Amino acid sequence: MKKIIVGILLLLNGLAVVGMLISAYAGYVDPTRHPHLSTFSIVFAYTVLPVVVFLPVWLVLRRRFMLISLVALVAALPALRTTMPVNFKHAPPTDALKVLTYNVWLFDKWEYPQTTDNAIVRYISESQADIVCVQEACFQDFDSVALMRPMAAVYPYRHVLRENHSDTQLMLLSKLPIIHAEQIDYHSDANLSMAYELAWGSDTILVVNNHLETNAITEADRTRMQTITNDSPRAPRSKWRSARVLHSKLAAAARIRAPQARAVAQYIKDNRRRYVIVCGDFNDHPLSYAYRTIARGLTDCFVATGNGKGYTYHQSNINVRIDHLLCSKTFTPYACSVDRRIADSDHYPVVTYLKANDR
Repeated sequence: MKKIIVGILLLLNGLAVVGMLISAYAGYVDPTRHPHLSTFSIVFAYTVLPVVVFLPVWLVLRRRFMLISLVALVAALPALRTTMPVNFKHAPPTDALKVLTYNVWLFDKWEYPQTTDNAIVRYISESQADIVCVQEACFQDFDSVALMRPMAAVYPYRHVLRENHSDTQLMLLSKLPIIHAEQIDYHSDANLSMAYELAWGSDTILVVNNHLETNAITEADRTRMQTITNDSPRAPRSKWRSARVLHSKLAAAARIRAPQARAVAQYIKDNRRRYVIVCGDFNDHPLSYAYRTIARGLTDCFVATGNGKGYTYHQSNINVRIDHLLCSKTFTPYACSVDRRIADSDHYPVVTYLKANDR
């Protein structure tokens, strides 16, 4: 009888390990070819626990079988490190550049204050950041000038681009002169990426600000998410049905984002500068194909210096890190963090400090 139990547990442990490893590396699969497999990486965090649970089980029953989970966890370490980094804190040098990226959700359009004292505008104006990349940066028409005034007082160099009269507007606020700005060419009805060349002493910095294809999460989708995460054991079919619908929707969006991410990565490769900063709302998590494609050859500032999950999207109990801040290897990042002190947007801002290695 004990052999049968051990055999069943071995099978379950094996299945748990396979599921975890597939989810850890599914983001390497091109979503344009296999969208459903590629987006399986989004559940990685949930696949780790079953593998870990088998460690104490085998400690009691068969110690040597602990190696199954241990080896699998070692193989998944890069994914674990990317999704939940742990780092010692180091104070940034006084001459480091402070960089901020923030999806401002139309400056909280949905509960828009009828005053120029906008909390998001005030946060940006008082951030003391040298470079600010903003996504969904649309104002209400009647007070756009008044709301822009506090930021204009701090940032003498600004660039704004709105795509097809949509709400996906990108803004760059900078204390460094903007030498050149151009849109990165890829297909999208309402999303875009911008590249800026900034003067920095005798050098230049390439800054790429992104708002990639949205997942277009609706209220119905949020209800489905709550159905899935509900602890009630009732209605398992409903949970499964909701999961399938959401997975299909995420897969469809990932398929559209894939060529956008490739276009951004190719632009960076073709226009490489000594110093590069890439940031924005990727609308995808740090194990995704879009993230991996753009981040190749760059340093993720949060993975290198941050701690914990670092989720940046927080609407309707959906917590995920989809806003990213990357830099070239010529920079050393410090103290990258997700600032949860301000929750006026559905995204939290991400802040880091960058010190040039050769300056």
